[in-house]
Amino acid sequence: MHISASLLSADPLNIAAEIAMLTDIGVDSLHVDIMDGHFVPNIAFGIDTVKCISENSLIPINVHLMVANPSQFIDMLVHRNVECVIIHREICGEIEEILKKIKTSGTKAGIAINPETEVCEIEAYMKLVDFVLIMGVSPGFSGQQLVTQTLNKVAKIKSIRNNVIVGIDGGINDKTAILANKEKVDILVAGSYLFDCATCNRVDTIKEKLRKLCQYR
Repeated sequence: MHISASLLSADPLNIAAEIAMLTDIGVDSLHVDIMDGHFVPNIAFGIDTVKCISENSLIPINVHLMVANPSQFIDMLVHRNVECVIIHREICGEIEEILKKIKTSGTKAGIAINPETEVCEIEAYMKLVDFVLIMGVSPGFSGQQLVTQTLNKVAKIKSIRNNVIVGIDGGINDKTAILANKEKVDILVAGSYLFDCATCNRVDTIKEKLRKLCQYR
């Protein structure tokens, strides 16, 4: 199982050090959210910040567009190490055209679905995507508890296209990772579980938490 660290929960004043630490301890990729304050009630990581992260990262980056109009961002996300750009099914727009634009830009294309969105609502786009991201929580804020019923979507997605990569984002910890592993999720996006450390041995604590997640590989 692939572990992707969500930088939304990282220390914003020490983001470069956080990325270096995550790389050193063996995280597989970075998950970077762009939020516009419209699609979700929060603002995070602008284009320039994502570019800086990309230029200074030694591991792949997945960019998660939680924005009302993702099309305007895609050309600006063609950076080194940006492996996949993910849009939401719930946006108002030409989803197929946007996914094709992502693919044309040279990165992989992903589609995300909120907890209340049914898998049948993305079936028409499955031929275009490399990655399906299941939101285990309502998007916009870290630290929420996993809606465990969302894990049932993994098998439904795989039944439509068994070679697509499926990830779960939100509410991942050492206990919910067990549930995700049973459903054969390919990628765990972990944020607050990794970074919330009330200890002076922060790096060792994060390393131990990552080890607990990695045991389900």
